[in-house]
Amino acid sequence: MIFRIALIIFFTNVYQAFSLEFACKFEEVYIDGYTQQGLVLIKKDNLRYEYFDKNLFTIIHKNGDTSISKNTNRKQVSSFEEDNNLINHIISIAKDHPFFEKDYLINDFKIIVENSSKNEFIKRLAIVSDNLNLSIYFQNCRSLEILDLYFQHNPYFEYNFK
Repeated sequence: MIFRIALIIFFTNVYQAFSLEFACKFEEVYIDGYTQQGLVLIKKDNLRYEYFDKNLFTIIHKNGDTSISKNTNRKQVSSFEEDNNLINHIISIAKDHPFFEKDYLINDFKIIVENSSKNEFIKRLAIVSDNLNLSIYFQNCRSLEILDLYFQHNPYFEYNFK
């Protein structure tokens, strides 16, 4: 009986370690000191990258498509077709969870990964390219079930990070 319980606990922990559902706050820090904060949700191949600033936007990547809406007008959604975009690269890196590489060279980007010692996600991504140099810090990351409804623009569902 104890062996069965131990086996169930082991497989539950293995499943949780390899399931990729995270909610984090993020802070982007640019080379000139400018910062932006927001929320990122990741569920398998889906990602929601939402800035807290109402003058910015929310990016949703779902089923291979990336779309953007302004935070002031969530009903107006634009498709984002660029192949070499940072969102696609973050999704590619997240798929390596929990075995992240230290460095990634993806097209024009060098992405350096610092793992968190508090959870099994990324602490910091440093992005270096000819056109963009910034660090993205992931804070208060939690591994939990995230509903699919948070990966759509219309209707838009606000995610409450508790």
